[in-house]
Amino acid sequence: MMDRAYRSLMAAVVVAALAVALAGCGGGGGATPEPQNVGSVEGVIRDFSTGVGLGGVVVRIGGQEATSDANGRFVVNNVPAGTHIMTLIPPDWLSLPPGSEAYEVRVRTGETTQLPSPILLLDRADLPPDPPAVR
Repeated sequence: MMDRAYRSLMAAVVVAALAVALAGCGGGGGATPEPQNVGSVEGVIRDFSTGVGLGGVVVRIGGQEATSDANGRFVVNNVPAGTHIMTLIPPDWLSLPPGSEAYEVRVRTGETTQLPSPILLLDRADLPPDPPAVR
């Protein structure tokens, strides 16, 4: 009698483990499914004075972010389709030119939106000093 109860218990454990394993796999043959209704944004960030690519700039859009590489290139993936405001967070030694704090970008499902021109940032060392405070 004990042997039969033990086998029943072990069979139940195996069935439960198999059910958990199959539920977690999603039936996709091990591949992670691509999110629906998303696209990517790709561009280049350059120094205003020299044209050299600038790395280390964080690009945020649609709840996603990426950091530009040493050549200034970036790709933000899994951005929801639609029109979004893209913002930049440069390292401390760089500055955004006035009026370039945010960019409106349209993202289409399954496509990579290539920005039409480089984003130009200023090296803070090239900026004039702040005027003295007026008393």
